[in-house]
Amino acid sequence: MSIAELFVILIVALVVINPERLPEVTYNLGRFIGRCKRWYQHLVEKYNQLL
Repeated sequence: MSIAELFVILIVALVVINPERLPEVTYNLGRFIGRCKRWYQHLVEKYNQLL
């Protein structure tokens, strides 16, 4: 993903999400991404154990 694409996503997020709620939304998004990463790592570990 290029810098220009990230910039466009940021602008759209500011328009769609109220700027006052943006910190809360980004915090929750970060937590969600962290959970997804941990879930994926757990899945890989289980898969490797089966092999």
